[in-house]
Amino acid sequence: VNVALEALSDDAADGFFHQAPKTMTALDDESDPLVYVSTSTVAKCEEACDVIGELEILLSRALSLLRRFPGEFDLADMLLWCGNERFVFVKRPRERSAFLGFIQR
Repeated sequence: VNVALEALSDDAADGFFHQAPKTMTALDDESDPLVYVSTSTVAKCEEACDVIGELEILLSRALSLLRRFPGEFDLADMLLWCGNERFVFVKRPRERSAFLGFIQR
């Protein structure tokens, strides 16, 4: 995210000090739009948005698990980081009881 913000800052400063917008260099005809942000900056911003989206999903899942298993932070963490087709070993009796209690409902 910081890399994207720095790139946006650089492009904004460049646009402020050099009043002419950048042109896209794919073709030199008049149909190319004028842009104030470089293509690499847009790519960095898209990457930052993807990371933020992944974090939102992770946070949503964490909140859902913590509603199901109140106070069981280690259990929620284990379940969040467990990949598909991987086993989770719940060793603590309290976590095991919380998990089995949820399954019984």
